[in-house]
Amino acid sequence: MKKLSIAYLVIAIVVLLVISIKAENILDTKKKNAVKSLSLGLSSENSGLRASSALVLGQLLDAKFVNEDNSKSAVLPLMKMLNKGNSDEERIAAALALYKIGDNRGIYKLKTSAKFDESKRVKDICYKLYHEFNRQNNTEYLISN
Repeated sequence: MKKLSIAYLVIAIVVLLVISIKAENILDTKKKNAVKSLSLGLSSENSGLRASSALVLGQLLDAKFVNEDNSKSAVLPLMKMLNKGNSDEERIAAALALYKIGDNRGIYKLKTSAKFDESKRVKDICYKLYHEFNRQNNTEYLISN
């Protein structure tokens, strides 16, 4: 009887482990799909959808729903949006999302936008985001005001 109880306990533990592994895989898939959908939104012709997608991506990063690794696929569309966005708001949303992702390519784009963007408002925000990133990560300041 005792051996049977131990066997049931082992089976129950194995079943619980399999269920938790499957649940993690499902959650990872949902996270990747969320980033993929937001990346599609970043490439939309609708300016409001592009800005909203960038802001939501940043909020998901803040809420730790997605991590930097999940969001790396959005870096290039965000860089394009920061470079060629139709409005200051759109470019600022892209800059903020790039800052939150923290990918080196995006941080470098913040640096170049802080120097060369045509809008003073976007320049100032990119400058502040770039310096804040460097301050938080104890990296060298490579840009002058």
